[in-house]
Amino acid sequence: MTTANPGIRYDFADADWEAVKDEIREILIPLARMRRTISYSDLSMQIRTAYVHHRAPAFHEMLRELCQDELDAGRPSLGVLVVKKQTGRCGAGFYKFAAAKGEDVTDPEAYWQREFEQVCEYWTTHEPVPDDEVV
Repeated sequence: MTTANPGIRYDFADADWEAVKDEIREILIPLARMRRTISYSDLSMQIRTAYVHHRAPAFHEMLRELCQDELDAGRPSLGVLVVKKQTGRCGAGFYKFAAAKGEDVTDPEAYWQREFEQVCEYWTTHEPVPDDEVV
């Protein structure tokens, strides 16, 4: 998961890690406004701050952290927008994260639909401002 070096995660300096998460957030908010999803691989290819393969553990950890950051800020999770190309739905990690937070994911499709609606509704009625940035 992390290295023994303080300030380094998955070979990323903390500042770089946060910059990639910020860029992911900047990619996902407009998608929420358009009620669109993006595949893991397409999201990975849009990231310009640093190269992160869509199957790399670091990529999925960044998504988990972004989900937590959004929840901590009182916003719905942008992670619901990142889906598998084959299914159009999130991978197992999204549902495991939600279940660990006490969410009922016994019907994954219903859970996904509910979360998708929440994030799209939120971002069609809210503008990101500097205060939205999670530090």
